[in-house]
Parts: sequence; structure tokens; C-alpha cells
Amino acid sequence: MTLPFEDVQSQLPTVTVSLSRVGVTNVEKVIRIGEQLFSARLDCFVDLGPLQKGAHMSRFEEVVNDAIGEVVLGESALRAETLAQHIAEKVRDRQDARRAEVRIEARYPEHKPAPESGIETQEIYSLLGGAVASEFGTRRLIGVRAQGITACPCAQKLVEANSRVRLTDDGFSEEEIECIFEAVPVATHNQRGLGTLIIGFLEICVNDIDAQRLLDIVESSMSSEIYDLMKRSDEAALVEKAHLLSLFV
Repeated sequence: MTLPFEDVQSQLPTVTVSLSRVGVTNVEKVIRIGEQLFSARLDCFVDLGPLQKGAHMSRFEEVVNDAIGEVVLGESALRAETLAQHIAEKVRDRQDARRAEVRIEARYPEHKPAPESGIETQEIYSLLGGAVASEFGTRRLIGVRAQGITACPCAQKLVEANSRVRLTDDGFSEEEIECIFEAVPVATHNQRGLGTLIIGFLEICVNDIDAQRLLDIVESSMSSEIYDLMKRSDEAALVEKAHLLSLFV
């Protein structure tokens, strides 16, 4: 026995108004490439025309699963922007939408040695990918997110000024004071920062952008990188490095 079925979403809407950014957020997926696991979170939206009653919500999940299978299989590394592009183009086609937008954040661990002791530490980084597909083509974004330390240069100058007065009162010459400040990092307050770097490029751009290089840029732009496990020698090296390179956020 076959029951009559009427696709309500395919009917004409009672109010003909275009809707932008209809979709799903925080779709979680675990992606494996080789031995590397990525914990991915996706947002996916479409723009609907005035004659569309609504989006087919289950199709978002179907397209995400299909795209992960097509893009990830055979890859040696996750390219979040490529995955975002495939999902955006497929969603736009499946939803018959004017425009589709996808954002991906994939978190993954990376092992690196502490600066002095060499002890292995595990740091969590984020790969960012984005894509917007429309009748004019697809634009993509590639990005990264990493944590680091920034030491405040403003407070450092205030501490240095007070220290100069005390050293002068104690009989040190200007030349001796300069030597002291060149050799000894000046105290200041510091904070943990979250650095994000995103680059956009057109569909016709075929040159691969190295995400690891972007991570290096983010970490080197701060006063110091961080480590989740440090011995005393590592702690001393990190504090000195950060206070010798004070930076405003």
C-alpha cells in the first residue's frame, strides 16, 4: 500500500520573500586522513529565492558526508578550503539555491619538542576553510588559528622608566644602565592570545597555500609560542623570549 505523499517544501510559499543564510551550524564530524584525526565543525548556509518555501535540511548532512568521502579519500593532508568548496557547490546544486556558504574549523594535535628540554608536547591547532558558491563561481578561504603569548610593551616601558630612576639614584651611569637593559629582560604583564590568519582567493587560483607556513606566521607574530608541558629550563627560555619581544595585540 502506497500512501499519497505531498512534498510541502516544494510548494510555493504563501509569502514570496527571499531568505539569506538558511542552514545548519555546528555540524560535527571526525575526519581521518592516514593516522591523523581531525575534529571538524561545519556551518552551512544557502540563500533561498522568493519562490522557494524552504530548505531540505537532510540534504545538508547528505552532502557533507558525500563531500568528505570524495575529498578526503586519497588525500595526504586535509585541505579545509577544498572540502568547503566541494560542500558549497554540492549544497547549492542540491538545494537549487542562489548561493551557498560553508565554513569549516578542523582541530588537530601536533607534537613538537619544548625549546630547551626537548620534551615532546602536544599542541592543538585549527585549520580553517571557507567557500561561497554562486552563479559567478566559487571563492575560497584558507586559514589557521593558534595560541601564543603577547607581552605588553606599554607596562614594560613604565617599569623600565621607574627602574632607570632607581639605578640612577644608586649611582649607575647612563652607559651602565643601557648595558643592564640590554642584558636583562624588563618585567611586564602578559596574556595568552589566539591568533587567526585567513587568506581569500579566487576559484582560478591553483597555487596551493601551505597551512603550516600560515601557522608559522601566526606563532612568530606573537611574543612567544606556548607549550602545554615545560620543564624549568623551558619556562625560563619562554619567559625571556616573550619579554624581549613585547608586542601590542
